[in-house]
Amino acid sequence: MSTSADTVSTNWNSASCDSTGRYFHVCSDKGVHRSSDYGATWTQILSSTDDHRCITSDSTGQYLATVAYASSGSVKISSDYGSSWTSSFSVSYGYSLACDSTGKTLAVGCSPGYIYQSNDYGQSFSVVNPVTAYWPTLSMTSSGEFLIFSYLISQ
Repeated sequence: MSTSADTVSTNWNSASCDSTGRYFHVCSDKGVHRSSDYGATWTQILSSTDDHRCITSDSTGQYLATVAYASSGSVKISSDYGSSWTSSFSVSYGYSLACDSTGKTLAVGCSPGYIYQSNDYGQSFSVVNPVTAYWPTLSMTSSGEFLIFSYLISQ
């Protein structure tokens, strides 16, 4: 069922879009919603009671990742524009995500916790930065070569 943008959720936590603006994705305390028509209509593509804090997509909108801010959350990935989702990596308090332009390189920041990175479309992750901190913002260059982050020592 498609709805207008103002009825999707009042608690949007994060948004992402492809390089053309055709595919928009937003995450909230109700899951993930997608627009494939430049934001004119919206469809819920992941229903959840978890508080999804962030979403990221590749430059085409095909590869997506979202993470819930929960003690037993997980990174969920999609390789088909959000039609299906797989839990790929268990994390506690996932708070920020970033990916390169292809979706192959993906990073997740946990707050409090570490930054983890995947170089295989979210199939496996390893610790990038073994410093326990709060990671409210992650950003990645389109090549995936550089990961930019901000952090707080305590909150």
